[in-house]
Amino acid sequence: MEQGTITAFTEAGFPVLGTLAFAIAILGLLTSFLGLFMATSRIVVALARVNLLPERFAEIDPKHGTPKNALMLVTAITIALGLLGRGAMVSFLETGGIYLGLVWILVVACQFRLKTKYPSLYEASKLKAGFVPLIGAVGAALVIILALWPGTNMSLAWPLEYGVLIVWAVIGAVFYFMSKPIDHEVALERLLGEHKESLPRQLKEDAA
Repeated sequence: MEQGTITAFTEAGFPVLGTLAFAIAILGLLTSFLGLFMATSRIVVALARVNLLPERFAEIDPKHGTPKNALMLVTAITIALGLLGRGAMVSFLETGGIYLGLVWILVVACQFRLKTKYPSLYEASKLKAGFVPLIGAVGAALVIILALWPGTNMSLAWPLEYGVLIVWAVIGAVFYFMSKPIDHEVALERLLGEHKESLPRQLKEDAA
């Protein structure tokens, strides 16, 4: 069966159900794609605002209020990766678990850091989930370990997938070390804009 459930419905004499299953699959992909597309472009904007990417990627279209340059960059990268073929795409996706795991760990670390350094901001955030996020961070760390440890069911394929991981790490390091230092106060202003004034006084004083 080439397409799993879709082919099963068709072969069983229910082509309409097969078509519906195909349509549902496409809609599911589109909703995920649009969400990730929007989120990725906003991440590019944030990185550009703190000088980790060229400033032009932080520009907002005055007419539509959208990050035009960031969207064009994400579109170009998406098309380029797609043109590399299925094998390359699989390699990028296989390493995705490591990236997501790192993001989860960093978010949880920031939450606990927020609690200790800015307790007033933590109280206002309503993020009082106790130890539950920590369990997720431990799980994310296990995913990373299993992906990097040879011989497990989740191990990355050598050398291609390890190569992809190393290339992304090198690119990130290059952007980081080539970026211009930016003042904490300026960074908050660029990232939050008018919402910066709503921050608790403690955070503003620390930034100053």
